Amino acid sequence: MLKPRYVTKHLQANIKTQLREKVEGKVTQRYGFTIAVTKIINIGNGGIIDVEDASVHFKVTFECLVFRPFKGDILVGTVGNISHEGMYVFCGPLQVFVHKSNIASGRLVYDDTEPSLPKYVSPELVIGLNDKVRVKIISDKTANDNPICIGEIIKQQD
Repeated sequence: MLKPRYVTKHLQANIKTQLREKVEGKVTQRYGFTIAVTKIINIGNGGIIDVEDASVHFKVTFECLVFRPFKGDILVGTVGNISHEGMYVFCGPLQVFVHKSNIASGRLVYDDTEPSLPKYVSPELVIGLNDKVRVKIISDKTANDNPICIGEIIKQQD
């Protein structure tokens, strides 16, 4: 949908700009996160005009880069929050919750020098805020175009 002021000799560039604003950074249940519009394949004839604001609607066929994790996928992320219930790991735009029972039999430890920065400590590993970790998706679903993933920590291989 283009406002009349964008229907100019730069029509294709304006359509691509509007398309990117509309879909990039959004998430849908069917496709996941739309990272980037990579190519416009076809722009149909603009024949539908909105009577309220005179916007012109175009049917656009395009390719885009998407990110949609599935159960069993292993992702690399950054620990963003740690609590007594577990931790949140950010894998690009996706937030994965890792319950404490899925963190290599570790326990939550508060450092006396920095009590606001707890860590999960186990014989195999130590995980703190902003650490890079590998998580395996053990449950995924999307509710109201909001992805919800549960994961488990995968021990780094030496």
